[in-house]
Formats: sequence, C-alpha cells, structure tokens
Amino acid sequence: MNNMCAIIRKRDSNGKKTNNRRAITLIEILLVVLLVTLIGGAVGINVRRAVLDQRFRSEVDFALETMRLAQDLMLIYPMHVSVIFKAAETGSGIDIWMEAQGEVPEKWEKRLKKKRRRFTAIHGVFFEDQLEDKKETAGQHTLLFYSRGSRMSQGTIMLSTHERGDVEGANVRTICLSGHPHPIQATCRETVSETEKILLTENTQSFVERTLEEQAKQNET
Repeated sequence: MNNMCAIIRKRDSNGKKTNNRRAITLIEILLVVLLVTLIGGAVGINVRRAVLDQRFRSEVDFALETMRLAQDLMLIYPMHVSVIFKAAETGSGIDIWMEAQGEVPEKWEKRLKKKRRRFTAIHGVFFEDQLEDKKETAGQHTLLFYSRGSRMSQGTIMLSTHERGDVEGANVRTICLSGHPHPIQATCRETVSETEKILLTENTQSFVERTLEEQAKQNET
C-alpha cells in the first residue's frame, strides 16, 4: 500500500480502528466565518459604489440631454424653454423638468410632461447665471432657452453627489452653457491652454450659422 496515501489508524481500548484526524475547533470555525464576512463586506461596498457611480453618470447624461433638447426646441420652434432644477419637497434628491411657453406643438406637449425625473444620486446643483436681469427662486435653478437664442443662460453648472458640492470623495461633473446657441459640453474647465483656446474659439459658431454654411456648400456643388 502506498504510504503517502494511506490513512493512519489506531485502535482504541475496545480494539476498534479509529481515524487519527484532528477535529476542527470552534475558534477555527469562527475565524473562517469572520474572514468570509470581511471579504463579503468589502465586495458589497465596491458593488454599492459602482452602482452609485453608474446612477450618477446616468443622471448627468439625462440632465445634459434635457438641456440639449431645450436648445434644439428653441431653435426649431418659436417658443421659450426652461430647464428647472429644484430640491425635492418630499424626501431627498433633486427634481428636474422642462417648461415651454409659446407655440408648443401637440406632439411635444406630452413629451415635455414626461421629461420630469427625480435624481437620487445627485444631491447638489450649483449654478450662478451670468444672464442679466434674471430673477432667481430660492431652492431652485432655472436655465433659460429663449426662442432663436435671443436670451440664454450662461455659466457653468456643477452637479455633485454631495449637497455641499466639490468636497473630498464626491463625484462631480460640470456642464458649460455659453450663453448662445452652441453645442452643450459635459465638462468645462476654467483654465485651458492656448491651443485649447483657439479650438474653443473656432467652435463658437452657432448651430444656425453652421447649417447655413452647409446649405451654401451644397448649393455650390
């Protein structure tokens, strides 16, 4: 018999064969349970953090798309559009929705009503509008998109997972409003290089100007 694989046995006082194996103690069981609990807790924290990060990114994308839609509507139709952020009256979170004034097509009335959502990952919205003669309401921020770009909000909106804004450990994203019809960017930095300034200057043409240029090129061809 192979000695490496053989089970060492001995006889007890009654002459019966018994296994010469050490039993698992209670302390060893507790150590294993503790180790499994610690690993499970660490995995659970990482999963929860990943879920919150994904929810935050989704809410930022929703806010960005809402602003882009408001800008598109004001360029296409003779209407004034507002995007409103307001602290939830019940519970926690931020409510966002759109309002329109003017000739609103029927098909868009229903869609505007559906464009309301409560943010649960975003707890802070910070914005100082550079638009002159604008009245602010306590507890909310209103972004203005007036027909044909005649009047638009201007500044940088900061969205944060913390109600105090850009604090350590908080997820923060910024959205830049240029004050005139222009592609709305998901991020905006105050300090840029000279090369970036040139690129930004070249990209300040409005959607209407670009459309006219493209139509002119098509007519020439």
